[in-house]
This record gives sequence, structure tokens and C-alpha cells, in this order.
Amino acid sequence: MRHSRAIHAIGTGFTYLLTINEIGQHCGPILDAFHVLQGFAGAESHDTGHSPWSHDTEHALETAGIHYRHETMSVRLLTDPESQLARNLARIDPRLGKGAAAHVESSLRTRWLPTHRLVSGPIDTDRKDYTARDAWAAGFENLFTGEDIRRLAAATRVIDGELAIDLRALPHVMHFLSARHAILRRVEHRTGDPTAYGLQPTVCAACLPNRPGPTSRQ
Repeated sequence: MRHSRAIHAIGTGFTYLLTINEIGQHCGPILDAFHVLQGFAGAESHDTGHSPWSHDTEHALETAGIHYRHETMSVRLLTDPESQLARNLARIDPRLGKGAAAHVESSLRTRWLPTHRLVSGPIDTDRKDYTARDAWAAGFENLFTGEDIRRLAAATRVIDGELAIDLRALPHVMHFLSARHAILRRVEHRTGDPTAYGLQPTVCAACLPNRPGPTSRQ
């Protein structure tokens, strides 16, 4: 498995589309097509604001008293008329850059959409892709794999406007948490409960296929 910023962006976009397709299969056409497009643009470009050496540069700048968030720079690249990325998106639709930016930065959202959670959430497409790649790079090849990503995508539903994961996919959620825990311990030398690292997965038994309601197929 190769690991670079560009390949990660492609993997994040693929995971996003895979999950969108599964939601459509199980829940019907409940997502607005333009919101889906905005989310895809956000997933593909969420890391464009990273500087060389990634998070290490951010930490070094913080130590020097300089506050730098790659998410803020990503938003700038998505929305600044002088940015080539923003101009390219505007050729598709003038609203696309701003909508994609709202999928990257929560403060820009006027309301929460399910696609927001797919791009920026506890178990979003970004985290799933880089966790699989980081686990492989750190020597934990079997902790969280592409098969886990596919199973989690297949288990994702939208219920009452909120993302949920079918309870039957709980083993794959645990694989994700175990991989995050192992990576943080080995690479970042952090210890403790893996759920303390901002990981609060939504696991919903109510989204089983026989659940009645407008967001599930009978």
C-alpha cells in the first residue's frame, strides 16, 4: 500500500463515493446531489492546506508561537478567487468552492448535512483512509484494512438526517479504534483509552434494514 498526500486524497475521495453509493442503495435518493458534489470536492481537497512535513511543521510553528491550521489554509485555497483550485471549482459551479470549504471547516456551516459528517466527523472518510495507510506503514497491516473500510461504507445509513452505522458493523468500528490506538501509542507515544482521542462513533441499532420509516427501503 502506497502512502503519499496525493494518494491519500484519492483514497479519501474514493471512500466518500463508496459510502455515498451504499447510502443510496440502502436508504434511497435522500441526499441532495449538489451537497454530494460539494462533499466530494471537500473530501478530495481537505488536505491541500498542509505545509511540507505535514503536522510536524504545524507543531514546530506552534512551538515558535505561530498559529497555523492546515484546515484554515485549505479553506483559503477553496474560496480565494486568486487560488487556482477555487477557479477550477468555480468553472463547475460558482458555489462549489464555498460548499466544499464548509465540509472542511465546521464554523462555515449554516446547518449540518450528512455529507459534512462523512468528510469531517468521528469516523469520516479521511480518518478511515489514513488510518488504514498509517496502520500499514506502522507495521499493523491487519488491524484496519481496505476490507474494514468497505464494510463500514456498506453499514452507513442516514436516519432522520443523521449518519449512523449499522450495529452489525461494530467489529469494524473496533478495528478502527484499535488501529488508531496502536498508531498513537507507537508513533505519537500517547497512551490511554482510545475513545479519549476524540473518537465518538455513532453506532445505531435502529438502522437495521427492517426498520420502518422514510429513510430506509422495505
